[in-house]
Formats: sequence, structure tokens, C-alpha cells
Amino acid sequence: MKYDLSIPLKSYDGKDIQTGETAGEVATLKFVLERACINADAQKHATPDAKYRIYKVLKRLHAADPEIELSAEELTLLKQLVGELFGVNVVGVVYDLLEQTS
Repeated sequence: MKYDLSIPLKSYDGKDIQTGETAGEVATLKFVLERACINADAQKHATPDAKYRIYKVLKRLHAADPEIELSAEELTLLKQLVGELFGVNVVGVVYDLLEQTS
């Protein structure tokens, strides 16, 4: 399925979700997915193959401008990584976006 990574993320209350890196910078789907890959738990994804699989997805995300086609396997991996790294608000928003069928 194809996803637009440039979508700015909105909280449950409709407010922008900030990146926390630059004042006023709104997080996008790309920002969150890249951070989830970069910060993957090395204990949970301990094998070289697991780390390389995450790295390959990260490279594809970074190169996407702004859309990306994700396989079911990549989608499952990204949802897992987002769920491990972020809190309820970000996980909910990202899962809603990734589970949209259009």
C-alpha cells in the first residue's frame, strides 16, 4: 500500500504533535517512522539480519519523496517499532494512518 510520509501528525485533541527537536516543528509520519527505525531496541532486534532489515526500511523511508509503497511485512515491522518507542498518542495516530485503506 502507498503512504504519504509528509502528513503532519495531529494529536487526539487536534493539536500538532511536535518533534521536540526544533521549536515549533511539527512531526510528520516520515519523522516518526524514521525515528522508530533509528532507535530500534538492540536487545529485541539483536540479530544482524533483524538490524539489516530495519536499516533497509529506514533507507527506503529516507529516500521517499513524499510517498512510499510498503509491503505487509514492512508495515508490521514499522508498527512494532513505533509501538516500542513512542507513547499512546503517537502510536494511536500512526497506527490510524498506517491502517487506512484507500
